[in-house]
Amino acid sequence: MTFPSHPVADALFERLGGAQPVEDETAFDVFSALTGTLTTHYAYLAAPTSWAIGQGIPADHADHADRYVRGHFQGVGRTLGDGTRSLHRLAADHETRTATTSASAPHGSPRPTPKPSPKPSTTSSPT
Repeated sequence: MTFPSHPVADALFERLGGAQPVEDETAFDVFSALTGTLTTHYAYLAAPTSWAIGQGIPADHADHADRYVRGHFQGVGRTLGDGTRSLHRLAADHETRTATTSASAPHGSPRPTPKPSPKPSTTSSPT
């Protein structure tokens, strides 16, 4: 991200992975704040591993939980490359629709049809 935009700076950042010049200082501040969310994201990813250990996974097997979480989120990272779907659409597409997760199913895969919840009984019990 560059502000103010400058051809030399923009060219340098383009070679490093992409330049994103912004129009004003407010936009620069907003995007700078968004960049700061990466640390929060990594801390969030560490939380389930710590939770697993707290649930009884032995500390000497923490790497198993770590690899498990990493594996899931590496798939999420690849999914983010699909620029045809908004982040809200990606979230909806990965929502668990049954008791078993369907989040790892490829986009467009048929998903199980949820079974309706049983209706509450309408009979009254004797008092």
